[in-house]
Amino acid sequence: MVSSENILVEPVARDTAPCIALATAYISKKDPEAVMITVPSDLLVLDRRLFGEILNTGVAVAQDRKSIVTIGVTPDHPEPEYGYIQIDKLQAAEDSLQDSTVPMFTVRAFAEKPDIKTAQEFIDSGDFYWNSGVLIWHIDAIRREFERSMPDLYKDLQGIYDAIGTERERAVIEDVYSWLHPVSIAYGVMENAESVCMLAGKFGWTDLGCWDDVLKIDGKDAGASEETDFNMVQVDTANNFVKKSGKKAVAIVGLEDIIVIDTEDALLICRKGHSQDVKRVVDILRREGLEDYL
Repeated sequence: MVSSENILVEPVARDTAPCIALATAYISKKDPEAVMITVPSDLLVLDRRLFGEILNTGVAVAQDRKSIVTIGVTPDHPEPEYGYIQIDKLQAAEDSLQDSTVPMFTVRAFAEKPDIKTAQEFIDSGDFYWNSGVLIWHIDAIRREFERSMPDLYKDLQGIYDAIGTERERAVIEDVYSWLHPVSIAYGVMENAESVCMLAGKFGWTDLGCWDDVLKIDGKDAGASEETDFNMVQVDTANNFVKKSGKKAVAIVGLEDIIVIDTEDALLICRKGHSQDVKRVVDILRREGLEDYL
């Protein structure tokens, strides 16, 4: 059970760099020697024991080196929707980590979502890993990187830090967020970060960023539906996936390789292999002032 005082809510979404800066201000206020772990909300981990071992190793490295640690996953196919990490050399473990079996490398570069040809070249080179999005750092390390790479955000972070615990705390946060521009931690900090280590993990990682990824992990037969026995009718169809709520009847006729997601306030219909493009729908809904349907 997470205590309510440990839950931070942003006034408005501004991507990952601002929200991590906000968390950094609060955590550093509580413990200036803290090690912070950021984990994407759509991360799927199949081997929790190994993932826990990697996190423990990462925390120890970040604590000992006052540095930034990321986790890379060995790629098994070229995936243009993932970020990549290029490694430089294998590092010797610190004395305190001699019992760890997790390989650690120096990071040479980060690459965001290459095209399919470039992704294949990454894999063929043998020195690229998928970027899991998991980041581990000593609180001083991330503050240092914000100051170096995003000085304006660092200044805002300092203002929030000073206001925490005072009557103007919420007002300062809302004021800062009113002018912040959205930027990811990958673009804002990690691509230019100094002395980053990467731990290589094989813990059954998948980025559940779209319905196609969910179907891969779900392991269902290609023609199965989530609700085959509940007001579902399919005629002359094949390889469709349907997930719905409520008592509404759904009928599909003459379609193949279709994903149908029916909720109380929205309906998604897309062809398999195209569910990543839903982000374009989200952008349009936001531009049209229809955020209530997201």
